Amino acid sequence: MDFAKILTSQQVFQDLTASEVDILVNHASTLEIKSHEQIISEGEQSSDIYFVEKGELEVTKKIGGSKDEFVIGHLSNGEMFGEMSFIDSQPRSTTIRSTTPTILYKLALEDLNSGDSSSRQLLEKITTKLSMITLTRVRNTNSQYVLSIKNQIQQLEMQTQFGLFFVLLITFYSIQSFIYFFINYLGIKVDIPVISWMKLVSLLIPSLFFVKYINYSLNTFGLNAAYAKQAILDTLVMLLSAFLLIAFSYRIFIGSWESLMINLTPTRITQISGGFFGIFIYILFLEFLIRGVMQTSLQKFLDDEKGFLTVFIVADLLWLFDLYLGFGTDNIKFMLDLLLGYIFLLQKSIIGVVIIHFVITALTGSFY
Repeated sequence: MDFAKILTSQQVFQDLTASEVDILVNHASTLEIKSHEQIISEGEQSSDIYFVEKGELEVTKKIGGSKDEFVIGHLSNGEMFGEMSFIDSQPRSTTIRSTTPTILYKLALEDLNSGDSSSRQLLEKITTKLSMITLTRVRNTNSQYVLSIKNQIQQLEMQTQFGLFFVLLITFYSIQSFIYFFINYLGIKVDIPVISWMKLVSLLIPSLFFVKYINYSLNTFGLNAAYAKQAILDTLVMLLSAFLLIAFSYRIFIGSWESLMINLTPTRITQISGGFFGIFIYILFLEFLIRGVMQTSLQKFLDDEKGFLTVFIVADLLWLFDLYLGFGTDNIKFMLDLLLGYIFLLQKSIIGVVIIHFVITALTGSFY
């Protein structure tokens, strides 16, 4: 799409003659804009009008003297912006910046004003039409503005809910960890599986109430059937690759396949309450709690788009709260939490991390 086609696609320019279109094309300049680059700023004194050849842009506005900007609209291929200041030469009413690499055409008011008589007559003609069309556009923009503000308020409320719940969850977790640390300090022997189940259930119940209260789908927390099949396939490939790497490394450095198979045979898993089925159910609930609820809540609260910071914070907090397990064991847990958190980010489903967690538990016999 060239500039002439963009012009004639706009209602205000549709009845221009070929010679009038040529005048505008000759006065236009082409701009190549990088992603996240600001084109016009709210309050600045400029009067150029722009046409989008290719790309995406967002329209933002400050409210009530606040420094915070609220997104009130978006622009894409074939659309124009800046026409209000082009008409009345008043300061810009909004800020517009690119969200992708963008190509723009710019018409400068001063260039048309300083041109010959045909340019000035054309300027008067399009300014009159732009005034009429802008009135309609302002009405539509007001409705979009109100809707945008409502959506952003809902987003802030949602972030607050997730933040408060995350703090509550961490508080419960820290109290539990302190109790178990105190028990270990006193030398009281406890049944680790039983204690682990009690700890899990006491955190799981408020989590389920929270999920129901905010009325979010379980898909949000990793129980997503749409991603489950791919997550299972990816996980099996990862486990097979890891096994082959360990096996060949073991064969090269140890020299015995038999010793590897003996070491990989689960000997302590049968001692865990509930056996394989019990441990699988435990891990399923645990990963729903840690990765599905806790990690998702913190990520939404922080508005952490990529999620890497969230994974590190969750793993770090769990390391801190589980120090009673011993420094060496807790360090291993920390690395495992980083791995599982990152896999959950990639797969958007807890089924993959559940499988990996279960396999590690089955092979080591460690009830984590």
